[in-house]
Amino acid sequence: MATSTTPTRSAEQGATFRSAREGAGLPIRSLASRAGIDHSSISRWERGERDISEATYQHLSLALADYIAGRWAA
Repeated sequence: MATSTTPTRSAEQGATFRSAREGAGLPIRSLASRAGIDHSSISRWERGERDISEATYQHLSLALADYIAGRWAA
C-alpha cells in the first residue's frame, strides 16, 4: 500500500523566495496578511528552519505575484 506525502519547499527555496519578497519591497507581515499565513511560519521557512507544504508555497507565491502586479499597475 502506497502512502502519499505532501511535497515540501526546502530552505534553499525559502531563501530564494525571501530575496524575491524583499526585492519587491513586500514586508513579511504584509505578505502573511495577504496569504492568510502566520508571519513567523514564513520567517522560519525563509531562514531555513522549516519546510512548508506545496499548498502554502502556492498561497505565498500568489500573494507575492498579486502584490507585484498591483505595484506595476499603480
